[in-house]
Amino acid sequence: ARRKACRSIIEELIRKRQWYGTHPTTRYEWNQVLHDNLPWQWKLLETRSNEDRRLQTGEAEISFADVKCGLRVLNVLVNDERELRISDVCGDPSQRIFVKPVYCITLNITKEIRVACDKLIRGINERESAFAANSRDKFDSLEIVDKTWTAVYDGSDDVDTSEGEISVQGWPIKHVEEVAMRLMSLFNGWHIDCTDEENGRLLYGYGARYVEYIRKKLRGSVVIDVDLLGERIIIVGEATSVAIDRLRFFAKNSHAYTINQRIEIVPPRYLPFTRTVLEFIGLDIIEQICDGAELKRQGMHIVFHGTLQQYDLLIKCLDTIDEKSNELQLALLSSEIVPQSKSSCPVCLSPVSHAFYCLECGHYYCLKCLIHQVKMASRNRMLPIRCLSEDCDKPFSMSDIKRIFLGDARMPWLSAKKIISLLTSSIDCLLKNDKSLFRCPSPDCFGIFEKKTTGNTFLAVHCDSCDHEWCNACLNEPHAGIACDAYALLRSDHAASLKAYKASHSELVRDCPTEGCGAIIEKDGGCNHMHCTSCDTHFCWLCNYVSKSQSDIYKHLKDKHGRIGDQWVFPDGIELQNADLGFIEDGELPVPHLIRDLTVCMAGRRASDRD
Repeated sequence: ARRKACRSIIEELIRKRQWYGTHPTTRYEWNQVLHDNLPWQWKLLETRSNEDRRLQTGEAEISFADVKCGLRVLNVLVNDERELRISDVCGDPSQRIFVKPVYCITLNITKEIRVACDKLIRGINERESAFAANSRDKFDSLEIVDKTWTAVYDGSDDVDTSEGEISVQGWPIKHVEEVAMRLMSLFNGWHIDCTDEENGRLLYGYGARYVEYIRKKLRGSVVIDVDLLGERIIIVGEATSVAIDRLRFFAKNSHAYTINQRIEIVPPRYLPFTRTVLEFIGLDIIEQICDGAELKRQGMHIVFHGTLQQYDLLIKCLDTIDEKSNELQLALLSSEIVPQSKSSCPVCLSPVSHAFYCLECGHYYCLKCLIHQVKMASRNRMLPIRCLSEDCDKPFSMSDIKRIFLGDARMPWLSAKKIISLLTSSIDCLLKNDKSLFRCPSPDCFGIFEKKTTGNTFLAVHCDSCDHEWCNACLNEPHAGIACDAYALLRSDHAASLKAYKASHSELVRDCPTEGCGAIIEKDGGCNHMHCTSCDTHFCWLCNYVSKSQSDIYKHLKDKHGRIGDQWVFPDGIELQNADLGFIEDGELPVPHLIRDLTVCMAGRRASDRD
């Protein structure tokens, strides 16, 4: 069944002049094509029989890795008015083939995103499937399919960042692409711009903690990704509007919020001696300074309960006590004892803030200062990014770079956008330091290759990233046989380029013989009957004989030249008459069929030539 169905499809493609492979005529050639050279993959899905087992209905799937090829084949099969039937070359009864076209677009998302968008995805699927089902076109269909996960999720799936696939499949292509674009827009989410002072509070300190609180509060219905370098918060899920409203309200009215917070009185933020001073002062005094906030001591921590405005007062109070404690420690200790010092941020040279980051080299930074340093280093091409701490100068480790640039990467498809500034800067620095390397000229390609030092002027170099080839000397397209200067002129001058092309292909390119037409025609094979679509004139390629009738051109080729193509001489004893080709009227095409051992001809072209 597979061989018969595939043969019928190939025969139909040949009839429509859309088969670009070998045109088989013998049994050996058919076996070779059906075994080795098919541009699709065949998969048998189901076979059903009626009650007396006399009638069988099979269902199979052919899939194309080359989308362009698949669309070309589908357009032929779907738009063909004739019924497609399984070839009956072996004498079997004819069987009809029903074609159901399916176009598929696959999207990669995390399981966490899939759970958060579940209701939205199901809603889109129900609406669009119903729309396709009510269409008058019998081929219309649409379905959103989970290719990795089932419809049942366990309790931990809403925090699972492993990636899987979800696909949109159906017909027509435009409908599938529209739904896929809606899903992509849904998965890209909404974002809060945190470049201003108000929303910027959400990136650090208690603002960042509130973002984490909202993430846990709306778990399973929203996914939040914090991009510190991009200074924005991306939100995806059915509760997106709720999360955005809460975060924006918090940023605007944060002073009125009440929080519970544990503050560690330990390095690097505070010196150990600060705890002794706090015990001496007493929490009652500090509560009064903090406008009545509730404070409790738990080991090395202070537990705070109050408004964010009171929290700011407490932090200022603790910073003052810590500073005075350091001065008191210096006064009490003898000069022979080196007092402990707390870490200072290498960027701002002040004590590290509560929102700090420790590099792999062991040095502490204010998180905000570190982000600023990384952005400036990347923007100014100051790579590799190094620790600014005195006597360190170590490059940032890969783990540091990953955490700083990508964060927790809750939306992996956004990682490329987050890292692109560093990637661009890295390539620029590499090219600056090594003059033998060059960037690939292809748009949006980050490939790098080395120019070859060779005497071959026309050598081509290959980019492994985008799989394009370029001239080793001028980095234009390969132009064997043409000097770089001459090729640059041809690329910029349309008239000169066309003139050079016609001169180098004089046997295949010429002007339309109709006076005043001006169309340029290129012969890419086949017979000597040519048709100018610009002026709708038929003419003979050999002598420029012109006619408005294609049948007249075929008669001219037979009478004047004895052949319709260079390799298609009319054989002795066989004459192609109207009865052989069918009565060819103007605007009709000859029907392809076998004449003894002659090659199959279609519309005046040899079947083995690519149309």
